[in-house]
Amino acid sequence: MQALLRLGLFTSVLLVCIGMIRHARRPDSARLERVTLWLQRLTWTNGAVLLLWLFGLVRH
Repeated sequence: MQALLRLGLFTSVLLVCIGMIRHARRPDSARLERVTLWLQRLTWTNGAVLLLWLFGLVRH
């Protein structure tokens, strides 16, 4: 379970980084708001999962 959580967290952080780089290179105004919202949601989800994972490690 820990390995799946780490893999999911790594994958989503990688997606956020790739999305930010692509967004910075080509800021298309039509897709700008949608991409920004997607990156923001994914970043908040990563933060929540990371906190839950850290609290789980502290408890053990």
